Amino acid sequence: MFGRRKTPARPLIEIDKEKLEQLGNQKLYVLFLQDNWKQLSRKSRLALLQEVENRRAAADGREPARLVIGEDESFRNNPGLMGSYHPGTKEIMVNYRFLDGDSGLHSGMSALGTVLHEGRHAFQFDSMDKNDGRIPAQVLKEWFSSKAMYFSSGGSTTQERIKNFSLYQLQPIEMDARRFSRKHLIQVYMDMRSSGIPTDDIQNEITRALQIEVGLIQNVRNVLTLEDIDKAEREVLDAMREVYPDMDLEGLTLFDNARMILKAGNLSSINDYLNLINEMDRIEEAKLNRIRDQKLISIRDRKKL
Repeated sequence: MFGRRKTPARPLIEIDKEKLEQLGNQKLYVLFLQDNWKQLSRKSRLALLQEVENRRAAADGREPARLVIGEDESFRNNPGLMGSYHPGTKEIMVNYRFLDGDSGLHSGMSALGTVLHEGRHAFQFDSMDKNDGRIPAQVLKEWFSSKAMYFSSGGSTTQERIKNFSLYQLQPIEMDARRFSRKHLIQVYMDMRSSGIPTDDIQNEITRALQIEVGLIQNVRNVLTLEDIDKAEREVLDAMREVYPDMDLEGLTLFDNARMILKAGNLSSINDYLNLINEMDRIEEAKLNRIRDQKLISIRDRKKL
């Protein structure tokens, strides 16, 4: 008895580094649309992500981080761990599922957002290392706080895990990286829409990014108090005084976004949440756009980081 012959699988497309380098930005980003992403080989996907990081690094005035596949236990046990930046090795690790799958949480546009997010961390650490005045001192000090003390998720109870994850998300370098990635994705969306390119995939990723912010707002209002925020801020500032004894921390605040969230009025509609997110973005953008400080920050360390 003979079975029906199977249709041979369509071969995956290979795109080499040289060809990617020749593409304009819009043609590069179009490759992240699902109809294109799912046709790319594992090797081509990684090369595409590396090209995005290379261009972002050139715009930032820094050396590009090297893209590597995250396949260790932390990635295998946590599908939601999209990526990570490692300043010691200057590597961006991306979840292996981005290279093996092509939809849902690990879609092409999600891969793009992840590399933009982790590349922003690379820029943050490069700015701290160079300490050359290109970032306003106030913002740079906020970023240095994560070198002195970094909140990570985890905990023995559900409420403790939500509380710790919220503090992790509220850290200045994390707020900045999510905002940067989201802003960049919105610009890509606008450019594609103006060119008549289907935008459903990138709209979905922008929506997912905004849902993360809405979830953070809800968690902060449910499990954190102003006293919790003040306590966390004191702990970080104390750590900064120990690590950076010469740094002027007068007037430095680290969790003003959390205070805005807690002091916000009734949030009864999605527009209320979006207005709050936009207001927080506006304030942070204004801080970044201040005239760059000519006086460099004193950062003599007391302990090796």
